Amino acid sequence: MESRNLINLIPKKIIDDYEIDSVEIIDDIPLVITRGKVNERIKQVLESIFGEDVKINSLESNEEVPDETFENILIQAISKKATDIHLEPKERSALIRLRIDGVLQNVGEVSKELYLGMLTHIKIRSKLNIAEKRLPQEGGFPFVFNRKNYDIRVSVIPTLFGEKTALRILPSDQVLKTMEALGMDSGSIDVIKKALNKKSGSIIVSGPTGSGKSSTLHVLVNYLEKNDKNIITIEDPIEIIDKDLNQIQVNEEIGLTYPVLLKKILRQDPDIVLLGEIRDSETARLACEASLTGHLILTTIHTKNCESIILRLLEMKIEPYLIASSVNVIVAQRLVRKLCDNCKTLKPVSGGIFDLEEAYFANGCKQCNYTGYSGRIGIFEVIELSEKTRNFIYKFESAQNLVESIKSDCKKTLLSNAVRLIKNGTTSISEVLKIME
Repeated sequence: MESRNLINLIPKKIIDDYEIDSVEIIDDIPLVITRGKVNERIKQVLESIFGEDVKINSLESNEEVPDETFENILIQAISKKATDIHLEPKERSALIRLRIDGVLQNVGEVSKELYLGMLTHIKIRSKLNIAEKRLPQEGGFPFVFNRKNYDIRVSVIPTLFGEKTALRILPSDQVLKTMEALGMDSGSIDVIKKALNKKSGSIIVSGPTGSGKSSTLHVLVNYLEKNDKNIITIEDPIEIIDKDLNQIQVNEEIGLTYPVLLKKILRQDPDIVLLGEIRDSETARLACEASLTGHLILTTIHTKNCESIILRLLEMKIEPYLIASSVNVIVAQRLVRKLCDNCKTLKPVSGGIFDLEEAYFANGCKQCNYTGYSGRIGIFEVIELSEKTRNFIYKFESAQNLVESIKSDCKKTLLSNAVRLIKNGTTSISEVLKIME
């Protein structure tokens, strides 16, 4: 039987009483993950179902062994598809929070003494200095769960009540989505595919921190023919490992910054460059110049919408002719949570918001941990710059005229694509209102 169905063998009362989250198979041994305390009753019940070899991991460990408690937290996070774990010291305890579908959720607390033991274990495992408590540190370690490999990135930083720990969970063998799975409509996909087929120019993706810009770049790269192309990436950090790419990690401490690395790799005869982010005018100018000299550049910039991408480049004092000649497609994106298909409810919409008469609303069930949501999806605005807009950039005189021209190039706005996802029951009105703030 598949591991995801094993929990169905456990009586519902036992699942509820002991807050059992899941049952996995690790090295052919059943592993029961629970948030309740483990006693003789639960042991006997589970042994009668799965045999004497069954292993039980509880977040609320009776023995409070630091390394075992931390491993339980890590397993719970992966089982819940969390992207981050936050261990936050308070005056007398430490709070445990998981980021699931972009939202931090409290999952428990541990004693201050137990947390300090966990912190020492994490530092040793991440090859950090256990004696250093005044300066931030970064490290990481590999982790295997349910026969899948994960890369755990660790950041430790001093706070008022002690060192706070943040852990990013990165699947080592992550399967890249398609543009359709990301949430793009067919028209946007056609525009991007056309730009990807060009030998030069740039595609620039914008959006707030945590909106999935880096993931989008890697999905776009996956549409390229890699066998006869030299594709080099400059990233900070490298979150998605792709054996078909030449990936380079930014390291500012030793002088490996974005502009330094971009200058160097242009001597490596690249066909395509994935540039993690444009942070400064030097990087922006180098990226625009590279776009004009036979390189396809895929990059991101931190702005709120498509028109702000061009305005930001102009603010960086990049020559208008460089921008007009090098930028092919601009993209704005956001991430919203997807409604749980098991419990979403169709209701009338009051107030005529988005001109909707009815829509699906979040409800909450055990399957979605009573949040009403499960997973996330992107909302996109994709614009191919017209000749008219390029002329406005080249002869830049008025920001208002330029913005209006860029908007006229847009076939489907961020809002119209968001409303499309509301209408088909993928997301909720409240999620869309958050990103439109």
